[in-house]
Amino acid sequence: MICSFAVLAGGCAWPQTELFEGVPQSEAGNTSIYSEDRPTNVLLRNRVQQRFPVGSSEQPLLDWLSKQEVNIDRQARNDGGFSGWASKRLGTWPCDRSVQVIWEVSSTGAIEKITANEGDTGCL
Repeated sequence: MICSFAVLAGGCAWPQTELFEGVPQSEAGNTSIYSEDRPTNVLLRNRVQQRFPVGSSEQPLLDWLSKQEVNIDRQARNDGGFSGWASKRLGTWPCDRSVQVIWEVSSTGAIEKITANEGDTGCL
C-alpha cells in the first residue's frame, strides 16, 4: 500500500497484528532524541526480546514474523550463522516510517541478538 500523503492525514495504518499492537499511528511515540529510549522503541524491543529471548530457536521467530505482514530478509554469515532483518514501511520518502526487527543467529539456529525499533526519515 502506498500512502505517502495519507500518512500525514492519518489515512494509513500499521497492520493489525501482534507486532504492531500499541505502535502509535502517528509519529507521537518518537519524543526522545535518543532512539533507543523512545517509548515505541522500548515497547517493540521488549516485545520481541521477551517472546524470542537470546538462546531460543530462530524458527519460531520466522514463523511469527511471517504472520506480521513484514518483509523478511536473511543473510548467511561466514561463521555459518545468519543475520536477519524484517521490516514494514508506511508511506514513501520523504515522510516514510518503518518498524524493524533485527536479529542474529548462530550456526545451530539459536538467537544471539535481537532487537526492534520504529523510525522515520522525517518530512522535508
